[in-house]
Amino acid sequence: MSNQSDAEVCKSTEELSRNWGFLVNLATRAFIGISGIACSLIVAKYANPTSSFHPNARFILKIHFCAVLTACVGLILGDGFDFLRMTIFKQIRVGAGEVECPVPLILSSLGCTFRSILLFGNLCSVMTMSCLAVERVVATVKVGSYDGRKKGLGYVVVGIMATIAVGLIIWQAVSIDIEPYVAFATFKGRGTAVYRFLVNMQIALDCFNCTVFFCLLLANCYMKKQIFKITVSLPCKYQISENRNAICLLLPLAIFHMLIYSGTFVLIQQFAVTQKDTASRVRMSILVDLMPFYDILLPVVLLWRHFVHKRAVAKMNTVNFIGKLTSPLKRKKIQAEQQTHFAMLDKMFSKP
Repeated sequence: MSNQSDAEVCKSTEELSRNWGFLVNLATRAFIGISGIACSLIVAKYANPTSSFHPNARFILKIHFCAVLTACVGLILGDGFDFLRMTIFKQIRVGAGEVECPVPLILSSLGCTFRSILLFGNLCSVMTMSCLAVERVVATVKVGSYDGRKKGLGYVVVGIMATIAVGLIIWQAVSIDIEPYVAFATFKGRGTAVYRFLVNMQIALDCFNCTVFFCLLLANCYMKKQIFKITVSLPCKYQISENRNAICLLLPLAIFHMLIYSGTFVLIQQFAVTQKDTASRVRMSILVDLMPFYDILLPVVLLWRHFVHKRAVAKMNTVNFIGKLTSPLKRKKIQAEQQTHFAMLDKMFSKP
């Protein structure tokens, strides 16, 4: 090796590659990334649970989906590549007679790039939820006229969000202490402090989102009680109903997002930061990191919502005896009952 630091990196990498629990965690995170992309593509093709939402809300939700997909790509590149290095690539090098450093090291700049992709996706994920919170506030305040508005508000809030997110990622990038090689794709040196600040910011935004969505839910539930008044216009009634339906979807997602991110930060501070050596800190930080679970939760929840909606429609069709969903046998029985009923009425009214 060229210097002592490289030898220490090799030692830490070799120690990580012998820990099967760590390797399983890496494989699980990469699998979550692949599954998140697959489920998101299925949602995009077969399910459209937000079709009744305002164009602004639909546009921001699409950007939110793109943020989740970006985080999934970051998981696949970072954790997937580390898993391959410590398993398949290691065995290839061992078979070739490499004993000094059997696990191929990763360039620090490459590892930071992978983690920056993941961080950018996570940042945009929580910030687009804040954009949705702002959009729903405007939809509630302008409840009588918002339905006729176009996508202008969506473009503005997403543009501001993207500018801030890119600026934060650049700040993170210039704060990183670049070294020749690292044992694991992660931020080092001053970049760790910046990353901790960004995680705190995400938790604060999550708390803001949950508070806003909860207040909006209360406000729209109160307004829904007023829609039966004859003085309330039809567009106003529709907008109140849409607000309530959208918030009922977004509030649980925001709460789960907050619990995952805040829980991860507390666990990392409690169990990972206190570790003395690099290998133990890396191993523990991966073990307690719950944030990737949101990347698979979002498409799964939307798929579940889609199938629940389809089942509700099917049940309604069956109850009302309409559509193709009613079985042929049941349809014949219904027709026989109808014929008997009308025959009885005909007989009753035909009497003198």
